[in-house]
Amino acid sequence: MLRHIKDIPQQEDSTNTTSPSLRSGHWVWSKTDEKLLDKVNLKINSGESIAIAGPSGSGKSSLLDSLLLVTKPTSGEITLDKLNYTNIDPRQISSLFSVVPQSVQLFNTTIEDNIILDKERDETKLQKIIEICNLSEFIKNLPNRLQTLIQEDSVNISGGERQRIGIARALYQDQQILILDEASAALDPANEKHVITEILKHFQDKTIIYVTHKYALLNKFDNILVFNEAKIIEQGSFHKLVEKKGLFNGLYQDSLIK
Repeated sequence: MLRHIKDIPQQEDSTNTTSPSLRSGHWVWSKTDEKLLDKVNLKINSGESIAIAGPSGSGKSSLLDSLLLVTKPTSGEITLDKLNYTNIDPRQISSLFSVVPQSVQLFNTTIEDNIILDKERDETKLQKIIEICNLSEFIKNLPNRLQTLIQEDSVNISGGERQRIGIARALYQDQQILILDEASAALDPANEKHVITEILKHFQDKTIIYVTHKYALLNKFDNILVFNEAKIIEQGSFHKLVEKKGLFNGLYQDSLIK
């Protein structure tokens, strides 16, 4: 059953920029009686770093599916720099977004080819991204270094190494919007801190959307969206949400115990 909720009018954005921003009216995306997104209203500015938090099944993945046009909202709109892109051919999305999922798929080819894909090789850019993703020592200790073959199903590397190569690939593709969907889940705390801190430091011109169940690094993000039951129930800076002592603070305190 699809449920219609009247759109909320949006104010015109006075910012004169060709860089992307994301904005919605009231979004409703429902399947039978289950609302996957309910009355979600948000704007993500160009160059902003956003963390998305909340319990499992709260709507985080549904939001990404809407942004990536996996499914379109039944009400409301998604805009990109004032352009309503809900009618854009989904095949164009890859030119706007770089996405790193939790389960990264690598190809049975070299590490270098897995990072560069079909882009032109730029040694300076490649080495910078390898350092950002904390892959330098790992690659240095391999017999063939960047020319080392990734075996089928990535059986010759760890889960954390696979995720870091996936992040390096996304950074090398150099799209304006970077989505990290539980992309650091397999990283140990030291690697996660290095990678996330370096991305935020070196890619301040990009819009970064970071979905995570880990809370230790969320104080580094410009804004945090907290989902529960398909809605955004809290948003703000890390310190503001901790002081509020709502759902986010409870999830954060639980993460410290774990």
